[in-house]
Amino acid sequence: MVDLQTASRRELQRALDLINYVNAQLGAVVLSAEELAMRQRKLFVHVGARDTVDGCVLAEAIEGARRLKSTPGAAMCAGEVVPAACGISRIWVAPGARRSGVASRLMDAVCAHFVYGCRLSLDKLAFTQPTADGRAFAARLFGREDFLVYAEE
Repeated sequence: MVDLQTASRRELQRALDLINYVNAQLGAVVLSAEELAMRQRKLFVHVGARDTVDGCVLAEAIEGARRLKSTPGAAMCAGEVVPAACGISRIWVAPGARRSGVASRLMDAVCAHFVYGCRLSLDKLAFTQPTADGRAFAARLFGREDFLVYAEE
């Protein structure tokens, strides 16, 4: 895990390189080093047996989220804001490591280590802008289709 607010310049640059690679894979917005370190964010990385990155999660502190409301052909936030502590800004697993539990292990690490000394329960996590695969993963993880989502600032 890399705490992006306290990371050294070298750690921050390596994290930024990985995140921007992931952003390109996901079609997400590119982040600058300043944007990355500006908010309370942590990068969780899963390193495989061959010392390659098999997956990563970019998590950030949030205060609230809304339930995902799915309609045919669309998904949107609905209802009242409910308390949430951790937003999953990015989650990515390398194609060769998919369906092997990497994403689940990363999410377990987020729950265990995002807040020092406190294990987060799944009901305190929210996703932002999930892809179709991300939505399917989140539904399996949370055991419900209307999991929490938030708008990334």
